[in-house]
Amino acid sequence: MATLGDTLERSADQVRRLTRALARARAFAKENKTRIFPTLKRALRIDDEDLLNKIYEQHRQVETADGRVDAQLIADTIRDARQTENIAKDIPAQQVFDFSYLPAR
Repeated sequence: MATLGDTLERSADQVRRLTRALARARAFAKENKTRIFPTLKRALRIDDEDLLNKIYEQHRQVETADGRVDAQLIADTIRDARQTENIAKDIPAQQVFDFSYLPAR
């Protein structure tokens, strides 16, 4: 989920509710592959069942129950975005990722 800092400030409760809903959706998707596949197929517009299966399994491996992202994946995402956009300056992870709206561990 991505949003603006202003949205986090103005609509904190809405962000928390959406975060909880996404956590429930992640748990459902992880445990209900056959029910998720039609939605995945439609959303990605991919008919190749083998490719869909690989995408689903890869996502299951990196997806966390609470929505936090692995530190290495965060670093790789920022690095890739900087390269794509030709940004020379360092971008701190906390400037891009804010997990404060997730439940405490």
